[in-house]
Amino acid sequence: MKADSFDVQKLYKQVPLFRSMAPSAKRARGVASLEYKISGRLNSSMMPILPSIKGNGTLRLERVSFYGFKLLDGMGKAANKDSLKGSVSGVVIKSTIANNIFTIERVKLKMAGFRPRFEGQMSLDGRLNLKARLGLPPLGIFGIPMHISGTREKPIFKLKRSQDQLGAVPDEDADTDATP
Repeated sequence: MKADSFDVQKLYKQVPLFRSMAPSAKRARGVASLEYKISGRLNSSMMPILPSIKGNGTLRLERVSFYGFKLLDGMGKAANKDSLKGSVSGVVIKSTIANNIFTIERVKLKMAGFRPRFEGQMSLDGRLNLKARLGLPPLGIFGIPMHISGTREKPIFKLKRSQDQLGAVPDEDADTDATP
């Protein structure tokens, strides 16, 4: 898949697969680009069988603003700020997907004077296992380490470091070679 300079909201509203794989895009506005190599099986309704999806690639946030994004709001509250609202540009998010788990490489942002960074895993069914650090103003040299677990709808923020891993969901029909 390759999509250059697409409107995040327009894609979210028009493409059901994008909605199911990136539900947080509902709270983002702006322009992004996607380059992702993906394979997997489809069910009889031509929807992907999530545990069979494998791939890797990048999502580039060219000019994206976040509104009501629970991950950033929770990080902001941990720093005694209402939320981290703002926009980012030039951010590249590299990830892989296998066995129902997105693994996200370290991502650094600059917004509202803070320098949040995060990395870890998110399952396609909504479970979270992220390590984060909220770099404090002015330069982000000092920061607050966090572990984010729970689900996308109800993230749990703990002020600590963690090395936990999400349990993978194996592809039960992996012995077949029916890859689209």
